[in-house]
Amino acid sequence: MIVDYAIKFAKKGWYVFPAWEKNGNPYNKDGKLITPEPKSPYIANGLHSASNDEQVIRAWWSRWPNAMIGVNCEKSGLFAIDLDVKNVDGIVNFKKLGIDDSGAFHSRTPSGGMHVVFS
Repeated sequence: MIVDYAIKFAKKGWYVFPAWEKNGNPYNKDGKLITPEPKSPYIANGLHSASNDEQVIRAWWSRWPNAMIGVNCEKSGLFAIDLDVKNVDGIVNFKKLGIDDSGAFHSRTPSGGMHVVFS
């Protein structure tokens, strides 16, 4: 289950938050129609409300069980590189740089790209 990964990350000291996995239902905010986009936070104050408290995380994912996991990199002491493959193969170009990423966390993205996360 996704919540198990969120908790695993939190136990590493990472601050996580639930993010939309698809377009959300439109709602009215101050007279303006807002449609939440994929990857945007479900929670108020977005990544600034990220938590590594297991009870909070379980509550979020019980409410939004299919939410993607967002991470507040700054608060978690992390640096992430987002390697896209849509127009140019960012993964191939990154490897050409010769950067040692063997100690980094690697995560494939839904579009086929990759996130490389360093602490």
